[in-house]
Amino acid sequence: MKKQMSFIEERDELIAELEIEKAKTDVHVLRSMRESWETFDWGWEDTSPPDLGGSVRPHYGARRLVRTSSNIYDRTDGRFVPFYETESDLARMRIQSRNLSTFTSVAIGAQQALANYVIGGEWQYTMEARTDATPPSVIEETQRFIDDFLDYNDFICDLDREIHDSVREDGEALVALYPTANGMCRIVRLEPEQLVEPANARALEEWIGGIDSETSWTFGVHTQYDERAHVEDVRHPLGYHVLHDATGQRFDYLPAWPSPSFDDGDGRCATHFKRNVTGNAKRGISDFWPLIQDLEREWKVTRNTAEGAAVQAAIAYIIENASGVNQTNVESSLSSNAIGSYLQSRSSGSTKTVQVERFDPGTVVRTGRDQRHHAGPLGSLRSPIFIEVAQFLMRRIGIRWSMPEYMISGDASNANFASALVSEAPFVKARQNDQRFFVRCFRKLMWKALKIAIDNGRFSTVSNYGELRRLVDLNIEPAEVASRDPQKLAQTNSILFDKGILDGETWASQAGLDPEKVVPPRGMAPTFAEPDNEMAEMSALQAAMEHVETLAEARNLVRDICP
Repeated sequence: MKKQMSFIEERDELIAELEIEKAKTDVHVLRSMRESWETFDWGWEDTSPPDLGGSVRPHYGARRLVRTSSNIYDRTDGRFVPFYETESDLARMRIQSRNLSTFTSVAIGAQQALANYVIGGEWQYTMEARTDATPPSVIEETQRFIDDFLDYNDFICDLDREIHDSVREDGEALVALYPTANGMCRIVRLEPEQLVEPANARALEEWIGGIDSETSWTFGVHTQYDERAHVEDVRHPLGYHVLHDATGQRFDYLPAWPSPSFDDGDGRCATHFKRNVTGNAKRGISDFWPLIQDLEREWKVTRNTAEGAAVQAAIAYIIENASGVNQTNVESSLSSNAIGSYLQSRSSGSTKTVQVERFDPGTVVRTGRDQRHHAGPLGSLRSPIFIEVAQFLMRRIGIRWSMPEYMISGDASNANFASALVSEAPFVKARQNDQRFFVRCFRKLMWKALKIAIDNGRFSTVSNYGELRRLVDLNIEPAEVASRDPQKLAQTNSILFDKGILDGETWASQAGLDPEKVVPPRGMAPTFAEPDNEMAEMSALQAAMEHVETLAEARNLVRDICP
């Protein structure tokens, strides 16, 4: 009997230990879920795992991402300390930025506005002659390929905008080119999670072949060691290691430049767009990463303010009973004034009777001598401090992109549209700089597509890529960001046209007209309509009125100028 009791006690003790361990695991899982979904503010991170029966001790301070001192390895081999040092750091930054950019309206609105001004509008992709000896047939054939390439991949106003959003959200975009029939290329945008360091770099190098010097594979970007500069040549990567499943069994190596001699000779390659980092960093950083705390706090302030207002809006008014009135009299008064009731269910499973009263328009509420009437929360004059804080946070967020206040907060009371979108405005300058970045990236993509087309025998007018680069050039003209005065622009173009600086085709294209129908011969500028007669008369009358002294002179002046 004694042994049996000992066995039972031992079993119960083991079960209790297992339950404790399970409870600890559940707490860790719940906390990780909560932190990945809601708690973006690092200041509320726990200092140590919670113990059962004990309290969690938060340190109420920012997470220490910054070291006390720097060293020579912080920015070598593609690292970008203090932002990221490993692929785990990139994954953590990426998911937090995506959560905020996906579920907060301010971040979504900011990203859409940036895309509208940077990528929106009509972008022109034009092949131009580099020398006077360039045959027109070369320009026609390459222009036809560029047009087909853009249409085949739904690039304009679709894929280009997707690349822009990915660069904003993740800080980078990996775009691969896969050749198809007749020298055409298919664009595939790969996710940043697919770009990882290979598990067996040596075996991959043997499979690639042709590598003579030391190379690096950190963060999935294949770079070569520069013996002369004694650094990794991160600015000119050799290629990219890409995974297509979580196990690592399905992978691919994408060279940075199409090479017919690599692998099966199809010439597939990839272009890596990265932002917000220096040239020595291998991976980019999200636009939203520096705004994590401001975006999360603005979201909390607006969410809690809206929830509180919704709760307060449900309170019509408040009746305060005088001291000494017992509960029976209060319930009797409520029952006599109520016009109906309903049963309200509770979380515990029980129900509660709720008395309701309806007020028609113009109803006057009269209270007894033992009662005082108070206005509800909506009838009280309160300072909108939380709205002011939310607008302050949104202005701080807008600084990241040099946005005017109305564009980020939606409050147009202090807006000046004319001054916000002129050529000298900070917002316009910032977006023009963004356009130069994407023009450079898209030009690289187009030239790689042309290289693949030549290697696959697409063109009949040129024999190799070097000859093509000597004959033609690719000009990418983005849409205008700044708004312009049409009348001043027309006058400026007229002067430039008379001087022979501006041609008629460019003038007509800027005006959105067909050059074949409206372009005048060289030296003949189109005539512009004179200002409206009424406007001219009013201007002359206003100028003359400043010199009259009597009412009779004013009447005669009006009769002479405006008969």
